[in-house]
Amino acid sequence: MSKVYTDNVEKRTGGAAIAVPASGQWIDLASAAQGDVLYHNGTSYVRLGAGTSGQFLQTTGAGANPVWASAGGDNTPMFSAYLSSTQTIADATWTKVEFDTITITDGGTYDNSTNYRWTPGVIGTYVIKASINFDYPGGNYSDLADVRVRFYLNGAVFTPPFDFFNHYAVVAQNEGIGRVQKQSDAVISMNATDYLEVYAYMDHAFLSYPNNLVEGRMTSFSAYKLIGS
Repeated sequence: MSKVYTDNVEKRTGGAAIAVPASGQWIDLASAAQGDVLYHNGTSYVRLGAGTSGQFLQTTGAGANPVWASAGGDNTPMFSAYLSSTQTIADATWTKVEFDTITITDGGTYDNSTNYRWTPGVIGTYVIKASINFDYPGGNYSDLADVRVRFYLNGAVFTPPFDFFNHYAVVAQNEGIGRVQKQSDAVISMNATDYLEVYAYMDHAFLSYPNNLVEGRMTSFSAYKLIGS
């Protein structure tokens, strides 16, 4: 293989000469094609072949090479869980709800057997939802003092404390059975190791889930990551 040795390259009809560096800085296009991108890899200028339709060029920070990336993203990590049977809660006491059955999960970690908490595993902004079916057989909703639902982030209250009870939240009242449905939603920025729990409050009776009834799965807890967060 023949080589040409030179210290400078200059146009035939004038123009400044281009000095050839002692090492590196060479432009190596290889098999250049339409849509290719030229970038410096720390040693020389090299070619990044064209990506696929819909992709965009993404920087990976100083000291790293750019890459082609897909636009859009998805809502993971995410999960959804529900309470599979009756859970008794003490009168007028904030009690963690033990959502013990996972219906769907993609990324992150939900503990459905010990701590009943969700850890995303990825930094992001998450939409959090909880729906609690308060059931008090033999009771009358007019005698019910208060029901509330709160999120706890890393063991501390996250939901503002003004989530008061409203009698119009009653969804069933017949044959001495009272039932109240209470929901809470939040958008929370979380680190990878943060964890979320749901607590419920009622002044008497107990919290229940009508087991084996699909339409009865009203005591649930779920979360998903906002795209781009």
